[in-house]
Amino acid sequence: ARPDRGGIKRLLRLHDRLYYFTLGVIKASEGGIHPRHRLTDAHRFFLSHVGPGDRVLDVGSAYGQIAAALAAAAKAVTGLERRPEAVARARAEFTAENLAFEVGDFFDFRPGERYDVIVAANVLEHVRDRQAFLRKCASLADRLLVRVPAVDRDWLVPYRRELGLEWRLHPDHEIEYTQETLRAELEAAGYVVRHSSTSYGAIHGVAEIQRKGQG
Repeated sequence: ARPDRGGIKRLLRLHDRLYYFTLGVIKASEGGIHPRHRLTDAHRFFLSHVGPGDRVLDVGSAYGQIAAALAAAAKAVTGLERRPEAVARARAEFTAENLAFEVGDFFDFRPGERYDVIVAANVLEHVRDRQAFLRKCASLADRLLVRVPAVDRDWLVPYRRELGLEWRLHPDHEIEYTQETLRAELEAAGYVVRHSSTSYGAIHGVAEIQRKGQG
């Protein structure tokens, strides 16, 4: 009831601490993997836009769950991840012949081939220079599949901003999206957005670089 809503702010901060503590316990019980991968069928979107002849680069592949799922549907999949410990775990757990994991930063990555599809699942929101990131994607593949957090996922997001509290899902997020802001960023980088949808607080998008002579 304080005019500065101090009590509400303290309750929301307590809520945050309890939420992330609970999530940490849940992930520990799941072997370090967020249960959303299992409960929300998070891989289905990416699988539905990859074909058996596609060579796929999964940027920010983390522990390799998405890359491994894609390897069952694509010709070849490379997972690229900055954290050596995550790559070591992915290599130990997923051993399909058409699946490889590499340690490296995407901006420094110099592959010897082009890909058919780049997957960026919960990556864009962590990137400061997203136009440079998207242009690099376009130089390596014509098709891009993305998943990003939706900023309009809950009414508490604008309420937290009104109170001057942290409103992002994670404090290292440079941005969280609406379908319109995601489309604007992709189009500014030369992409044509073929599909976008929202599910479980995340926006999924399919974008393609339109080359000369293409419809």
